[in-house]
Amino acid sequence: MVSDLYLDGVNRRALPSPTVDATDDVFVRDDVTNDHTAICFVLGSETFGRASGTVIADSRVHDCGRLPARNDEHGIYVADADDTVIERNWIYANADRGVQLYPDAQHTTIRHNVIDANGEGVIFSGAGGRTSSDNLVEDNLITGSRVRSDVESFYPPGTPPGTGNLVRGNCLGTVDQSGMGFAFVDNRFGDPRYRNAAAHDYRLRRDSPCRGIAPPPPR
Repeated sequence: MVSDLYLDGVNRRALPSPTVDATDDVFVRDDVTNDHTAICFVLGSETFGRASGTVIADSRVHDCGRLPARNDEHGIYVADADDTVIERNWIYANADRGVQLYPDAQHTTIRHNVIDANGEGVIFSGAGGRTSSDNLVEDNLITGSRVRSDVESFYPPGTPPGTGNLVRGNCLGTVDQSGMGFAFVDNRFGDPRYRNAAAHDYRLRRDSPCRGIAPPPPR
């Protein structure tokens, strides 16, 4: 378990950090960034091994990826992974996706997170005939994406859309379902009324229409 640490992944080669290619790694109550120099979390690799059972919880993942946005540097990149759990985090101000499910993320649970002010929020995707399937995005605040949508999908030619992906019970700003590959059920749209989104204070005001699904602030 990696817990209660400030993890600044700045390195000379601009490699992702943390990188997980193992089983049952747990990150809890961490503050993860790299000051806009690279991807932060990468889970799994076709070359170095799948990640299985990774947990990222009660943490902040922020200011990852070079600016201006390049469309390939994210806060949490679930690449080749099974049974990942991402819950009760604040994931914000990353250059591209807050959470990317590509190309082979299976049985991921993304629940009770704030995912705000990223290039995009969450994407379902695949490549080379592989595709991310059976992933659940539930009871999150996914808002304020600066480049494209808060939830979206993309499948290049020759790659079938994912199956069994479900986006349910979230509070959202925008969604793009044109790429298909996910079901969209019982979500809300509108201003979540954060206390101070500009300062990344994502506690909700009492008049928020999203109360009841937001996580407490990470410690």
